[in-house]
Amino acid sequence: MATSSHLIRSAGLAGYAEVARFAGLDPHAMLRNAGLPRRCLDQPDALISMEAACKLLDQSAAAAGMEDFGLRMAATRRISNLGPVLLVMRQERTALGALRTLLNYNRLLNDALQAHIEQDQDLVLIREELVVNSSVPTRQSMELTVGVMVQVLIMPVMLIGWG
Repeated sequence: MATSSHLIRSAGLAGYAEVARFAGLDPHAMLRNAGLPRRCLDQPDALISMEAACKLLDQSAAAAGMEDFGLRMAATRRISNLGPVLLVMRQERTALGALRTLLNYNRLLNDALQAHIEQDQDLVLIREELVVNSSVPTRQSMELTVGVMVQVLIMPVMLIGWG
């Protein structure tokens, strides 16, 4: 049974071209091989297939022999990659409130990422899952997702002073 592709903003590929070039890859050729349009690197609000993005990252990691490809992409992220969701997050009084807001609006950024918070007193657990066809490789995308979450948790504290 075929499943429909989940969509993400092409901002999800922020940092891809730089990491691909650093690894000695031609980013546009890799995009073509994964079935993604060249414009997705220039238009952050364009919607692209999550499955194709997962394939792109895993194929790029394999072609470059770079197991930490997704983590390297995460390290390039800026909080502005969150787009308009960032404006809503900034209205929150605490980092946890901002995180909850991010997860509430996450479907606007990536409808294939299911994330939720579990809290027990001072312990906060963030669970993230990529919901894609089981035949789609997800290692690099999952590492990118976790790396971005770390960046999201660090950036507001630095920029806004939540503690």
